[in-house]
Amino acid sequence: MNDLRSHYSAVILAYGAASDRELGLDGENTIQGVLPSRRIVEYYNGSLDMDLTPIEFNPEEHEHIGIVGNGNIACDIARMFLKDPSLFTSSDTPANVMSALQRSKVNTVQMIGRRGITQAAFSTKEIRELASLDNLKTYMVLPEVQDSMTEASRTETLDRAIGRRTKFLTDSFDLIEHGEHYEDVMSRKNEKKLILRWLRSPTALHSEGNRISGATLQKMSLEGDAKLQRAVPSTEADEDTLRDYKCDVLVKSIGYKSLPMSGVPFDNKRAIIPHEFGCVKDP
Repeated sequence: MNDLRSHYSAVILAYGAASDRELGLDGENTIQGVLPSRRIVEYYNGSLDMDLTPIEFNPEEHEHIGIVGNGNIACDIARMFLKDPSLFTSSDTPANVMSALQRSKVNTVQMIGRRGITQAAFSTKEIRELASLDNLKTYMVLPEVQDSMTEASRTETLDRAIGRRTKFLTDSFDLIEHGEHYEDVMSRKNEKKLILRWLRSPTALHSEGNRISGATLQKMSLEGDAKLQRAVPSTEADEDTLRDYKCDVLVKSIGYKSLPMSGVPFDNKRAIIPHEFGCVKDP
């Protein structure tokens, strides 16, 4: 880096974020089936870096995918495994992935958000495209939607983009009323379904053998002003069925993080290069 700086007026650091943010839970790097979104995307995009094995994730065997996070990448993953595979025939989807999708047993994807419905990270365009898939049922959990709508959240819906997205969700998704209703929906094995979860955060992973079987979801609540709300653990009791989450694969879609580069300052706690207005701060 010193050599570069001595030969150029400016050096632009554009080397991306090559690592994954973690949940910070015991077992997330050792339990089979707990995967960062990057590795799933590399799988169906045919990346040369793809290293996913069928033991970790196999659409021909695994029925229920949980995704922690609700951004556009989470939507893309959900769409890939809930869409009619015949619609990919004209795409550049790798042959091995197409073969797996044609025999796929995936019937449920749940996207788990730490905050509420008005703080969803996906765009209206992405969730509308996902929700419009043929033969897909879409759900949200009524108490989670209700708890999401704090006074600050209602103020947030005055923002045109947030208001449109929230209206689309509440108008288009069916509501699961309680834990017993949730169990009924989950028992419908022949129904492809997308379930959006709000105000839930995984606090423990569960496994059978060394295979992911589910997670404990902590009920969260919102505090703070509009557009500054943060999720904090709730003191209210939660229904066992909604807390004890079951899945065959758990995907972490909570963002990427940068890695340090020799000769460049790095904030290890935040996994960023410290800067002021884009100019790197020397140590």
